[in-house]
This record gives sequence, C-alpha cells and structure tokens, in this order.
Amino acid sequence: MKEERQITSYFKGDVDFRLMNTSDYLKLWLKTGKIHDDAREEMSVIIDKKYEKDLLKMLDILGYEIEIKWYRKRLELTFKDFEVTIDYTVGYGYIVEFELMVEDDKKIEEAKNKLNEVFKEFNIADTPNAVFNKKIQDYKVNWHKYTKDVNDNEFLIEK
Repeated sequence: MKEERQITSYFKGDVDFRLMNTSDYLKLWLKTGKIHDDAREEMSVIIDKKYEKDLLKMLDILGYEIEIKWYRKRLELTFKDFEVTIDYTVGYGYIVEFELMVEDDKKIEEAKNKLNEVFKEFNIADTPNAVFNKKIQDYKVNWHKYTKDVNDNEFLIEK
C-alpha cells in the first residue's frame, strides 16, 4: 500500500489537462473524453521536482489557467487486477476508485464486467454520474472557500 499527498491543478479548457504536484515528483497528464466517463485514454509524463519552477512558468506563459485545485490524501493498493485508490480531498470528501487499465478498446466491456463482479461481491453500489457531476460543479464554484486554510507547501509535507 502506498500513501501520498497530492495537489492536482485542473486547467481551464475543452480538454482534461492536469498537473499533479507531490513532495517527490510532478505529473503532467491529459485525459480524453469527459470526467466520470467509464473509459478514457490517458497520457502522462512524470517530471522531476527540480523542473517545477520552469514548468509552472512555461504553463503560465502558454496561457494555462488553473480552474480548480484538489488537495488530496491518497492511499493506493492493488486488489485482484485492479488499482484501487482511496482519496480524501479537502472540501470534497472521500472517493474510492477501482481502475483496470486496458490497451485495447475491445477489452473495455470485459473490464467493466470484472468491475461489476467485484462490486457485487462487496455489495458496492456504483455512484451515478449525476451525483458526481453535481458534486464537481459545487466544488468548481466553491473550491477557494473550501481550501482557504490550505497552504500548498505545508500540505505536501504534513503527516
């Protein structure tokens, strides 16, 4: 099991483009589709912390504006074939995510079936996207208020 603190900045725009900052590394990534879709393509680059200042300056010069920030405490573990994350996000609450990565679009339905089997096994109800969408809209409007007492540097090193 891995534990990590993350600050993820979501940039304004038509695509899901993010920068995650941890105490050890940065991760720049892009996801296709819409947030909460069942399957999305993901591309990412891990960046050494020594490049943080230059990367942030480049993103700013290129016009990337932060839409929201997530201050997340994450536990990661593997269960069967799934990557499982248990997140607590300041001002948002808890989220549990089961993820099964597939390289071939033809295997998406098979992956969904495996996920449904695990949900049945543990009597877990899949949260409807409408619930997530309502919650994310609230967070987009209020994230500054919810996180006003959070300091980026302190959050990453806090235990």
